[in-house]
Amino acid sequence: MAGERKRPRIRGEEGERSAPEAYFCCASGDDLAEAIKQALSNREQVVMVRVSNEILNHLDMLVDSGICRSRSSAATFMIREGIKANQPLFARISEAAEQIAALRAKLKSLIGVPEQEE
Repeated sequence: MAGERKRPRIRGEEGERSAPEAYFCCASGDDLAEAIKQALSNREQVVMVRVSNEILNHLDMLVDSGICRSRSSAATFMIREGIKANQPLFARISEAAEQIAALRAKLKSLIGVPEQEE
C-alpha cells in the first residue's frame, strides 16, 4: 500500500520475523538503529543552541537509555527526524526562498547593484 512503511526484520531465537509496530518510531521510516546511524553520518558542522528544559529532558532520555551516546548525537538524531517529519513544510520553504532570491536579484539589476561574489 502506498505510504506504508516497510517493516524492519528482526532476528531472534525463533528465526527472522517482522518487527512489532513499536519499532516504527522514526519519521524516516527507518528502525531506530538505522535512523540513528543515518543521523550520525557526515556530521561536519558545529551548531551551538539553547534549548528549553523540556527539550533537554528528551535529549537526556536518549542518552540515559543508551540509545544515543551524547547530547550532541541525540540532538542530531532529533533534528534529522524533525526535518523528515516536516518534509512538505521544508519543500514549501525552499520554494519560497528560491522566489525571494530571484526577486532580490531582479531588484539589484533594476537599481544597478553589482552581484557580490561569495
